[in-house]
Amino acid sequence: MTIGWSFGGAAPYQKVSLSTHITLSGPQRDPQVPDVPTLKESGVNMEATAWFAMYGPAGLKGEALNKLESAMTKMVRDPAMKDKLIKLGYEPIGSNSVDLAAAQRTDLARWEKPIKATGIQLD
Repeated sequence: MTIGWSFGGAAPYQKVSLSTHITLSGPQRDPQVPDVPTLKESGVNMEATAWFAMYGPAGLKGEALNKLESAMTKMVRDPAMKDKLIKLGYEPIGSNSVDLAAAQRTDLARWEKPIKATGIQLD
């Protein structure tokens, strides 16, 4: 289950001029820093996002999976929790295991060619 996308909590530093953000790598502007354009708006045809997820044991299915997804979705979408996550720089999602698997496949496909081109290898 995808818990959220992250701006990394950097917005407060931008607001008090401790850092200057020139662009965001996500698909749209962040409401916390609405004046900062995306890479695509800046002329760079690229998008990169970070996400956080919760995983259960391999093979988790049926009622156990449904209960876990339901509890996590409820927690992430709770107004108080959602507000805390947003203030920390996250965009709460609260999706399910099917959506998480799709996001993982998309990211793997997106990064496979650049990773191979660099010669990076996992040890």
